[in-house]
Amino acid sequence: MQYDYRIENEERIGTLGRRGIALTHEVMYRHYRRDEAFVREQMTEDVTWIGPLRAQYTTGVDNVMDILKIEEQVTFSMEGETFQVAYEDETSCLIFGNYTVTSDKETGLFIRTLQRVSFYYRLFGDRLKIVHMHLSHPYEYVEPDEVFPFRYGKEAFDYIQQTHQMAFTDSLTELGNRNAYEMSCVRMAHDVDSVRSLCLILFDING
Repeated sequence: MQYDYRIENEERIGTLGRRGIALTHEVMYRHYRRDEAFVREQMTEDVTWIGPLRAQYTTGVDNVMDILKIEEQVTFSMEGETFQVAYEDETSCLIFGNYTVTSDKETGLFIRTLQRVSFYYRLFGDRLKIVHMHLSHPYEYVEPDEVFPFRYGKEAFDYIQQTHQMAFTDSLTELGNRNAYEMSCVRMAHDVDSVRSLCLILFDING
């Protein structure tokens, strides 16, 4: 079976553990694509949540969803997912793992970090539901009203944009410089098979 994630102790886990890992992957993927209706549906009413900062914890699905609204306008891509089953029995399982998240370019932010998670699930009828979850990451720049360092990410994005502008734009004319020309040539060479027609005009205006 093909996964979008890696299971470290796959040979030692049972059916419930596999379901827990699959649901953890799905919950976090949907969360970062901002399908919060799906995420909410997977939680118990008295779910507990612990965030990356010491003071970030709450109980109750409504309170958790209020916290998740902090980042509802920012989408992320996930990669390198790895999960393990720490515990499972006939009615519950504890899943933990990590992955890398990167803010999508359209957000106007640059945030890339290792996210660590643990989820505790219990069976309710035939459904696994989240009873407790803990999310953390190594950033030290998170403000009290943030889940991710959004202000720091905005500053990093702006810096990258400014640096790119300086590297590829002539400061006097604000036109593309030699770096921009060479990059354009590389792009055209890469796409040449899909280009039906092309015209290139060069002017050398030295002197």
